[in-house]
Amino acid sequence: MFVSAAVIGWVTTALVGHPFMGLTAFGAIALMGCVNAGAAYCQWRAVEISQSRTAVFTWADDLIAMGLGYAILSEQRYLTPTLVLGVVICVGCAVAMAFHKRAGSDEKSSRASPFALLGWVAAYSVIWGVAALVMRIYGLRATSIFWFATAWYTGAVLGALVIRYTSSEKEQGEPLTLKGLAGVFVLSTTIWAALALKYWASMLAPITVTQPVFQVSELVFPVLVGLFIFKEHQTLSHQGKLLLALATAGGIVIAFSY
Repeated sequence: MFVSAAVIGWVTTALVGHPFMGLTAFGAIALMGCVNAGAAYCQWRAVEISQSRTAVFTWADDLIAMGLGYAILSEQRYLTPTLVLGVVICVGCAVAMAFHKRAGSDEKSSRASPFALLGWVAAYSVIWGVAALVMRIYGLRATSIFWFATAWYTGAVLGALVIRYTSSEKEQGEPLTLKGLAGVFVLSTTIWAALALKYWASMLAPITVTQPVFQVSELVFPVLVGLFIFKEHQTLSHQGKLLLALATAGGIVIAFSY
């Protein structure tokens, strides 16, 4: 998938003809993309445990990104009491949800999942928080969207290769069929476009403004997928559903605090 996204990046960059950003900038962004491949792996492992619980933790990377924005880019002026309220709601519900025992889950899953989930989520949240800062920094420098995405996914290919050759045969899975490759190309186009749009948003507004908006979308839609497509609502108690609803409300409060 990252290979296809990188190819899309190189082709589109060649077509638009934007001037090269320079080797230093290209290398720095590619390095971030390489590390981000590891974050994607961590997210996949977290989703393997629980799609809906992982979705509730979407506040983590946003909170880290906002903190870095305050500390490094001096975005404190955007901090409001309403934002603090929304963050408190999301954090409280997310932590409670991670340790919440799902109705009908077996003893082994209840004992192992919360701590395994927290480990994977913590890893990719830190990486994505730093990635948001990197996007904003290069956005302020008006670095080309096309070159940014190209450098990012070129680095992601290298990271994916490292994961590919260090993971077990079981994790590597079966070779893709022709139909599977076609599906990967569609997904690659989607993730390339998503990165380009997110970087564009980073060019237009500070982290403190963009991340809360991402917070709501990242929270609501994956939760719905986990609950209704993967049928996780069958193992989620009424208390768990209440926590999900409160976390969603907290995300909405954050998004509309500006």
